[in-house]
Amino acid sequence: MKESRDNLMMQDQSEKIHYTFEEYPVYIRKDHLADYPGFSGASHWHKDLEFIYIVSGKMKYSINGRQVALNEGTGLMVNSHQFHFGYSEDRSDCEFICLIVSPLLFSINDYFEKKYVRPLIEDARFPFLLLSQDHDWQKEILACLKKIYNASQKGERFLEMQQLLYQIWYQLFENTVTDSFLVQKKNSDLCSVKAMVSYIHQNYTQKVTLEQIAGAGHVCKSKCSALFKSYLSRTPGEYLNEYRLRKSLDDLMYSDMTISELSGRVGINSASYYSELFRKYFFCSPKEYVKQHSAKMRE
Repeated sequence: MKESRDNLMMQDQSEKIHYTFEEYPVYIRKDHLADYPGFSGASHWHKDLEFIYIVSGKMKYSINGRQVALNEGTGLMVNSHQFHFGYSEDRSDCEFICLIVSPLLFSINDYFEKKYVRPLIEDARFPFLLLSQDHDWQKEILACLKKIYNASQKGERFLEMQQLLYQIWYQLFENTVTDSFLVQKKNSDLCSVKAMVSYIHQNYTQKVTLEQIAGAGHVCKSKCSALFKSYLSRTPGEYLNEYRLRKSLDDLMYSDMTISELSGRVGINSASYYSELFRKYFFCSPKEYVKQHSAKMRE
């Protein structure tokens, strides 16, 4: 979820996770929403499962365009290959634990993958799961998330973490998977959105038209706009502009490029328009952003 991982993409433009441990495919950290541009993560997807636990404050989370509210002590699991991001509506801070886990950790052989992993991660009826303290099995998952984070702070406690991950998987499997599971037909709309987003990721430095974006998803322009609104809560143009801004952040922070130079590099051919968009999406000027985040890095 962190901005430093936005530049890492797989061939299909899904996010490539930069795991916390080189030898163990898990990303785990405690974060603050205030550290993200505009108090919002970037919408993304990946094959890994993502868990969020709210330590303090509150957060809204978008999964395939559906908005859910997360409060202190609650959490969320986002299934494999779903669009998602967290944000604050009122720009209030939220401290949270983020755990991202490769399904490979549960696929110890072909039988386990077929019997215990695929029925969960390939179920199109199950894009996400809210976790609350009101159900014992969900309460156990939330407790395991905190224990995994604590274990990660002590070094390479992989065996302890793996035991806790299996406790989580057991509860998920026992309480969500039914005997009637069949691999669901792919959601054609979601596939179209992924194709259109991938086109933007690959071509954002160039002039990009609505017709080109729609063509990448094999839909008409009106359906393209409707799908972006439904799944990403943005128009195609808004998504393109926000993506361009996010791709410019490293240059803004760590290079000596002028606003005109870095804006042109990401496909925005006017320094004034870049600054206007920056304030619209991130609620501050580029100069204020650099000052705020440089101060946080020194803390």
